[in-house]
Amino acid sequence: MGRGDNRYLPPGLAGDPSHEELWIRLRVKNISKVTAQDVQLRFISRKRERGGRENLPSWWLKVSNLNEITVAIPSEFEQYFDIAFVRNNLQTSGVIVFYHAIVQPPLLEWEKEQTRMEGRKETFLQVGFKYDLSFAVVSGNADAKFYKMSLKAIPQGADEAQGSASGEAYLLGRVEVTPPEAVSSREAYSI
Repeated sequence: MGRGDNRYLPPGLAGDPSHEELWIRLRVKNISKVTAQDVQLRFISRKRERGGRENLPSWWLKVSNLNEITVAIPSEFEQYFDIAFVRNNLQTSGVIVFYHAIVQPPLLEWEKEQTRMEGRKETFLQVGFKYDLSFAVVSGNADAKFYKMSLKAIPQGADEAQGSASGEAYLLGRVEVTPPEAVSSREAYSI
């Protein structure tokens, strides 16, 4: 399990010329000698800073660049999974929206699935609050591994008002990610 590489979508590539997106991704590497079958990242729970815990065990993290929740990962190969994304509406100068990239099957074609994701209360994350997340990496031919991590989108500060409120560097500066840490199943279910 790696920290991951983010994916930036500039205006236009994000589907709308008036906004840009930064997708936060996790990298899963198969270190075994055989192909890992039916690999999924099953979401378990999240806890918002100064808020309650939400159990969401019937949600999955989506495979990056595929409209799927499971994938085979060949030996020594890395596969990315989307965990969250930040959308910056360029017409509102630095006002961002933060979403958890969790889905439920059956998935729709991608444009409809993203619209559905953005419209669900379960996927909306409040800017300015840290979220502790727990999830399991599950495979059809290996034991489950459990992880925890945290995410936070930082509110726009007064000092940013004078600088550029767009671009990949700007969005990266608006997100804090604590890398995944392996935990026991008991810890994962008590976050």
